[in-house]
Amino acid sequence: MKGRNYWFKAKNYGLGWTPASWQGWIILKSVTGNITGFLLENIVFIGILFMICMMTGEKPKWRWGKK
Repeated sequence: MKGRNYWFKAKNYGLGWTPASWQGWIILKSVTGNITGFLLENIVFIGILFMICMMTGEKPKWRWGKK
C-alpha cells in the first residue's frame, strides 16, 4: 500500500517484519534488569510486538526476495 507509513516492513526473504521507522525501533528497545523475570517478560514482549506488527505493518506472507 503506497503512501502509508509502516512502522514495520515485510522482510525480503521468509516470514516476518523488520523496523521501518523510528517508531518501530522504539518498540524494539527493551531493557531487562534482572534474570528472574526474563522468560515471562520476553513472552509478554513478543506477544505485544506481534500484535503491534500485525496492526502497523505490511500484510504477512512468505516472500522469496524482490519481484
